[in-house]
Amino acid sequence: MDSKSRRWFLFVCLVTLFVAAAPAHAQPRPPAGGTPLQPYLAWTLAGDGTPYVLDARYRIWQLDPANLAPVQRSPQLVPAMGRAPAELLVAGDQIWVGAAVLGGTRILDRNGYATLDTIERFGPMAAGPDGEVYLIGGTGLYRYDTADLDAAPQTLLEPWKPDQFYGARPQKIAVDPAGRRLYLTSYNAFGSPPHNPESLLVADIDRPEFEVIDTSLGSYSRPSLTADGRVLAVAFNAKNGALGSWVGLWQDGESLRRMPLLDGQALLDPDGKWLYLLNDRGLWAFGLPEMTFSSVMPWLGNVPATLSISPDGAYLYLFGPSSLATVAADELQTLGLSSLTDLPTARGVKYSVFASPTEGEDGSAFALRRQPVGPDPYGLLLSRDSRQTWVPNLALSFPTFAGVDALSLSPAFASDGTAVASATLTETLFRSTDGGVQWDPWAPPIAYTAEINGQRDIVFMETPGGADRRLTTDGADDENPTWSPAWTYIAFQSNRGGNWDIFTIRAGCDVATLGEEACGLRQLTDDPADDMLPAWSPDGRHIAFVSTRDGGADLFFVTLDDGSVQRVTNDPAGAWRPAWLPDSRHLLFTSARSGNNDLYAVRIPNGGDTYLASPVPVVATPADERDPAVSAEDGLLFVSDQGGTPAIYQLGAWALWDDAAGALRPSRVDEPYLLGAQTRHLVGQHPAWYPVRTGLPMLFAREADDAYAVLLGDFYSDTPKVLAEGEPFVGHPAAAPVFWRGETTP
Repeated sequence: MDSKSRRWFLFVCLVTLFVAAAPAHAQPRPPAGGTPLQPYLAWTLAGDGTPYVLDARYRIWQLDPANLAPVQRSPQLVPAMGRAPAELLVAGDQIWVGAAVLGGTRILDRNGYATLDTIERFGPMAAGPDGEVYLIGGTGLYRYDTADLDAAPQTLLEPWKPDQFYGARPQKIAVDPAGRRLYLTSYNAFGSPPHNPESLLVADIDRPEFEVIDTSLGSYSRPSLTADGRVLAVAFNAKNGALGSWVGLWQDGESLRRMPLLDGQALLDPDGKWLYLLNDRGLWAFGLPEMTFSSVMPWLGNVPATLSISPDGAYLYLFGPSSLATVAADELQTLGLSSLTDLPTARGVKYSVFASPTEGEDGSAFALRRQPVGPDPYGLLLSRDSRQTWVPNLALSFPTFAGVDALSLSPAFASDGTAVASATLTETLFRSTDGGVQWDPWAPPIAYTAEINGQRDIVFMETPGGADRRLTTDGADDENPTWSPAWTYIAFQSNRGGNWDIFTIRAGCDVATLGEEACGLRQLTDDPADDMLPAWSPDGRHIAFVSTRDGGADLFFVTLDDGSVQRVTNDPAGAWRPAWLPDSRHLLFTSARSGNNDLYAVRIPNGGDTYLASPVPVVATPADERDPAVSAEDGLLFVSDQGGTPAIYQLGAWALWDDAAGALRPSRVDEPYLLGAQTRHLVGQHPAWYPVRTGLPMLFAREADDAYAVLLGDFYSDTPKVLAEGEPFVGHPAAAPVFWRGETTP
């Protein structure tokens, strides 16, 4: 076990011990009376770094700063058990504890816990530099003099009047003793709750007139400051999801940096060299001033509620209703991303697991947290040992790559290490060629069929509109290319054996120089009948195709690792143009079994299944529908002549695919939606999604007066981009591989 793994193991053990009770090895020995009783109602650090906690029996416990072991405790303040949140503050030699059951805020002597006074109001508190306490009570803000508890408090913000509907409600408070500043977050009730913003405010302690630093919809974490008060940090958590969340830094009152896509609670170390972030996914460490990501520690159990730091910056304290723990700051800073034996499952998080098509050979699998929006240090984890341990992937986890929600793994992942990730949120693809360690933004290539010197071949184009080259050079015809997951191979049909069979070849290989054999040409089917129209499954394990081997045209699929072939449909009307759904378990296809061509979905047989499932109509109208092309995010493209002329239509993903349930949504759609205004339509054939949002997201073919073209366009552009054209045939643009949704964890 390496040093990082040892530190991680020790931390998990420590958290586990404190969740159950105070650690058995704690020094000094706990006093008579045992340990704090959960739930912990409130917690705080004194100015000298001593931790205190209020337990469920309303006893205040002083804890050891090094390990949070109990040192001493107060008598039970009231004869009651509590679960409601309370407030706790140490100000000099006094302890202020507020709770409804206490009748407000009780002020105790820190040494003997004798009651000094009780005030009627209670709420968030902060200690000032001159022996004062700032307290938010209801909708007002008050200043109390700890040296004269009999004196009336100074009102810094007037509370709302009974008949007042609008106003500002203070939420959180922090004091900068060095700069003599008071920071406040305030909820502004101006209208209905969705439209009420919060503000971050500042005022001089000596002249408490608040000025607004920032205002937005959402909530701010408690402001955090360096020891000298020069740098301020706060996390903003947006109401509309993590897209609007950020961590902001201010230095000497000027905005220094704003890091988007981060949420939680921000905490600065006293020297201003580190920023820590606590959220429901883990505890992060960033180096300042650039906010360089250094480490992250996941939650495998309870998620702490708040984060504090010792005055010297050596220890971080994690407090929550059911957890107390301390972390050495230097160990967190160097932790990096350690391997995990279990997937982090805080708050019922689920993962989609993507096993490599060659998992039995290389033991590789990915786990993707099912959170398509927002930052996640554990958005993607990688296993190399058949899911025994997991290593978080930094490149696809940090905010730059936020929103990854689907993967596509090469069928030869063990040898080429290629994977492509889809970030629907940012409409970006990322590719890795080293087994999932490093990822870079990437645009996929294009393939299509072209007639060259009297024969049809597969043509490869590295970028849309870029230089093209032949990927097949045999004297026979090669047609209907389809991409493998991760765009590493192409499957196609060829009649080089005297009838149509299915072949695969490595994409982008220099066939002219190396030859087809060196480029991995493989024949998958060898039947006297015709095998045509291949479609590669999203999980990379199967290729579906149409075969006439039993007389009619029906769907079959071949399993790549053993070459076995299994039947999917059996109907005299036939089945054509298979296209996979994201679960790798369902196929769409065209069939005239109802009298005209419609689109159907069918579940493929599972292993030794001998039965054939009944197809479900997906698009069934009196018109003719064919040529389905599937995108997990954008739904279904197909060709229909319901408007009188064959044109390309779309069925939205919501009607086709239940992403929450991870299953097909059976439905009959009588009037599929035509993209664009109903008066417009896109004349074309063989549509195929192009997954990079360039404003031209779709490939399609056109044929007019013996002139052919392959184009990149959409339903709104009057001038689609021509990729290939001519009188000899060009067409059959290869559909992008359907991104796999993986296998959802229980």
